[in-house]
Amino acid sequence: MKIYTSIKGKLSLTPTDPPRPAGLYVFQRVRRGLGNITADKNRGMQLRRHVVPRDPKTPAQLARRSKFAQAIIAWRSASPQQKTDAAAAGARVGLPGYQWFLGAYIRGGL
Repeated sequence: MKIYTSIKGKLSLTPTDPPRPAGLYVFQRVRRGLGNITADKNRGMQLRRHVVPRDPKTPAQLARRSKFAQAIIAWRSASPQQKTDAAAAGARVGLPGYQWFLGAYIRGGL
């Protein structure tokens, strides 16, 4: 079977090796060792079914998104000293200061 490594993107097809149902598939490059298509020695190609993410917009999900947005706004308006303190606190637990700050803000610790 010849692999066309220059083809990437969404394709409408019926895969035969291995057999799969007809539908929309994504053909993409992946790191060696991943994927399901025979590949060259450095990078591989993967064929996977195209999945459209579901976004139910439940009240709990919308509240979480709002809190996350507030955390980002708080980080952007934080003073350089607050960012330095967040970097130090994050380093103690192995996180960048930005991630530590967002987590602490969302949990209500800031």
